Amino acid sequence: MSMRLPSMRRRAFALIALVCFVFVTILSAGVVADRKSDDGFDVIHDDDLREPELESEPAPEFFFIYLMRDPERTDATAKEISSAWTTMMRSAGQGAELFAIDATMFACRAAKKYVNEYVEFFLDQPETHYVDINGQKIYRKGTEDAPQAATSAKKDAELKNKRIDAKLKQRKAKKAAKLKKKRAKTGEL
Repeated sequence: MSMRLPSMRRRAFALIALVCFVFVTILSAGVVADRKSDDGFDVIHDDDLREPELESEPAPEFFFIYLMRDPERTDATAKEISSAWTTMMRSAGQGAELFAIDATMFACRAAKKYVNEYVEFFLDQPETHYVDINGQKIYRKGTEDAPQAATSAKKDAELKNKRIDAKLKQRKAKKAAKLKKKRAKTGEL
């Protein structure tokens, strides 16, 4: 009998532990039905105690800032410039992160809704040549490469002239076809 008593205690303890585990599992799973308790108060569930979820922030935007070419600028001075710009932005309440990649290029990570403000800030800096966002280059006033701009303007003018010439040729061809039809009708041909 002395041998059975400890095993019965173990079984009873295991049964009580199992019942408690099932009860706690049922309560934590929120299986209790929505109803008022016997004393008239509402039953509170785990879902009611959770904190409301905050709106998720949109993914940050990455863009690059290219600096004017300066043979005296080193990677160390570029890091100094990036830290100075970061300090200016943070003192203005803006939280963009700026990374010096090399002496002529920075990478910036910022919230999408503030990108225009950051680009405006960077373009106001005298060291900036242009900002590249998703392959679109936004130049600072007066920093576009003049030969490149002139050649692109010449190409645009040439394309426009070619289009105008093609339209004139089409009109002449239509007029000639109409005139030919008219002559064929009247028997002049």
